[in-house]
Amino acid sequence: MRVPSQKIYIIEENGQTLTDAAVEIWQRPGQWNKVGMLGLRHDRVNRVTFPDVASALKIVNPKGQANVLLADFHVEYIDRKTAHAKSRALPDASATAFRFDPEYSP
Repeated sequence: MRVPSQKIYIIEENGQTLTDAAVEIWQRPGQWNKVGMLGLRHDRVNRVTFPDVASALKIVNPKGQANVLLADFHVEYIDRKTAHAKSRALPDASATAFRFDPEYSP
């Protein structure tokens, strides 16, 4: 499904995973260590697990929330589990190349 109001355009990236301006919020299985995690500096309540970096086993601090700019240019305050979903990251998550990959890699 290609819905601009559901596709993430810009996130505030976590400082511990910051590499450059080309952040990847979802990766295929086995490459999850390359994901730039959504920054949680404004959500002290739900940020409980440290270190706060991408994990091959799970989405760290999945309930932690931050602002994202979506492709239709509205802002939402969403949690990491939503932000790092395949359906939010890819233009067409049902495309042949990604069809069998899980919604959440870790």
